[in-house]
Amino acid sequence: MTTGFGTSNICWVPEGQCFRFIDLLRWTEWRLDLERWQLAIAPRAVEHLVNTARHGFNEIRKRGSGPAEALDRGEHLVESLESLITPTPDDLADLHLPTGPLSALWVRVSDVPLESFFDEDYRPITEGVESHACLPAIGALSLPECDELEVPLVGGVEENFSVLTPGYDFVAEYPLPLDQIPPILDEYCGLQGNSNQGKMVNLTCEGRIAGENPVSLPLHRLDERAAFATLYLHFSTASDATVLLPLQRGHRRRVEASLSEQGFECVRCEGENRVWRRGQDWVHTIWDAPGPECEGIASLPPMIAVAQAEGSREPALRESLLAAILRTAQGRTAGTGD
Repeated sequence: MTTGFGTSNICWVPEGQCFRFIDLLRWTEWRLDLERWQLAIAPRAVEHLVNTARHGFNEIRKRGSGPAEALDRGEHLVESLESLITPTPDDLADLHLPTGPLSALWVRVSDVPLESFFDEDYRPITEGVESHACLPAIGALSLPECDELEVPLVGGVEENFSVLTPGYDFVAEYPLPLDQIPPILDEYCGLQGNSNQGKMVNLTCEGRIAGENPVSLPLHRLDERAAFATLYLHFSTASDATVLLPLQRGHRRRVEASLSEQGFECVRCEGENRVWRRGQDWVHTIWDAPGPECEGIASLPPMIAVAQAEGSREPALRESLLAAILRTAQGRTAGTGD
C-alpha cells in the first residue's frame, strides 16, 4: 500500500464536480463522480480492525508512547466503525475495474486528515444517493495520532472495504476536444504535481507521457469528530506509442514554420500555445505550461502532441504522424541551416 504522498500526486475535487483523469495517450478523460460514492465495510473486516486495534492500543499504553487524548479518540473511532461505515450489502451487483487506465483502488480510514489534506477538504457523505453496485477496495485503518498505528486489511472481498456506486458505469470516458489545449495551462497536475481543481493528467515534468499515476483524494468525513476516509487511485498508461514529445524552446520558429509548410493552419491560440489543423489531422504545440513548484520546476519543456491523425485518435496513427512532422521539420532545419 502506497502512503506518504505529502503534497505530490494529491487532488481535491470542487463540490459538485467529478474527478477527471486526463489521458493524453488516448486523448480522452475519465470522470469519477466521487460525491456519489459511499464507503462500505464487511462485518468480518470490522471485527478484524477492532480486535487488532485494541491490541495495538494496549501495547501503546504499555510503552507510554502515545498521548492519552489521541488514544481516547482513536479508541472511540475504532469502537464506532460499525455505526460509521455502511455494512457491505449482499444484494448489489459486484463491479470490476473497467478497461482503461484505472488499475487499482484502495481506501484508508483515519483519525486525522491524511497526506497534506485539511479537515475542511473532507465533505460529509452525500445524503439520498441510492447505491446499485459494489466495487471491492483494499484498505486499512490508519491512526497517525496513535503512535502511527495502522491495521491493513489484506483478505478478500468478505474481509475488506467496498465502494458503493449509484450505477454500473462508475467510470465514464469522454473525448478531449481536438480544438482546445488540454486543461493543463492553469496548474501542473501531472506526475509529482497536485490539483485543487479535480483533475490529474498522465504527463511528466520532462514533457512525456507518464506510465504510472498514483493519486490521493479526500473521499468523505465519516463523523464530526475524527473519522476520515481517504481514497487512493492508481492509473497505468501503456506506453505503446509516442504521441507527445518535448521540444527545444529555441526550435519554436522552425517547428511552426514547418507545420505551415506542411499544410497545417493555426486555428487556436491560448497565450503562446497553438492548435494546428490539416484536414482530419490535429496537432498541438505547447510552449508555455506550468511545472510543479514543489519540484522546483517553474515551467514544463515545450511539447508537441498529435491529438488526431487521419480522423482517428488511435495512438499508432498519431505516432506515425508525429514522426513524419518532426522528420520534415528536421529536414527543413538541415536545408536552411536555421
